Amino acid sequence: MEKKPGDTVKRGDIIAEVETQKGLIEIEVFDEGTIGELLIKEGTKVPVGTVMALINPTGVTLETKEEKIPEKESIPLQPIEEKIIEPIIVKKVVEMHIKISPLAKRIADDNHIDLSQIKRTGPDGAITKEDVDNATAEQEKIEI
Repeated sequence: MEKKPGDTVKRGDIIAEVETQKGLIEIEVFDEGTIGELLIKEGTKVPVGTVMALINPTGVTLETKEEKIPEKESIPLQPIEEKIIEPIIVKKVVEMHIKISPLAKRIADDNHIDLSQIKRTGPDGAITKEDVDNATAEQEKIEI
């Protein structure tokens, strides 16, 4: 079942038999077309995945035809309306992971204190209950 350049093949046709360590494997075609060129000779050892032949799809020829390209007609340009677009302001939101004890968080939430504004004195920059108490005292001084 030897195929050669110019032969027409269709889906399911066996185009080659490949001998591997595990046995003889038949290679089938997945598209219709004409065999354009065989890229390897029979009996040649090649790595797995090597392209063995080029198949030209049905209805496609590789001949080039010279066509005269029509000259482009000049198209009159139309004036466009100019619009001024106002810039959009985008606020950058940075999500920070703040270490805070559950008690300190509850007290800060109850007193509407911004956690990013609290001076942190706990281990690894954690916010402690004392830090929240100090921020609450400062907030009360400002409100008076």
